[in-house]
Amino acid sequence: FGFTLIVYFILLITCAEVTVLLCYYQLCGENHRWWWFSFFTSGSTAFYMFVYSAFWFKSLEASKLFITYLLYFEYMFIIS
Repeated sequence: FGFTLIVYFILLITCAEVTVLLCYYQLCGENHRWWWFSFFTSGSTAFYMFVYSAFWFKSLEASKLFITYLLYFEYMFIIS
């Protein structure tokens, strides 16, 4: 899980940097609604990560138990 944790931290840092950069562009363009844009910038990355994890889970040969699906998607929801 060490590699996954490192990748997760890189994703968090990237989301923060992209949010700051796009917020800066919005302020330079004198957009007075910049706070919603900065909120949705990181939120869209989290949404992408959750959707990607659903497609990735589909490619696995997981067990057919409901608890497997429940645990996986609960953890992915919390992470993203």
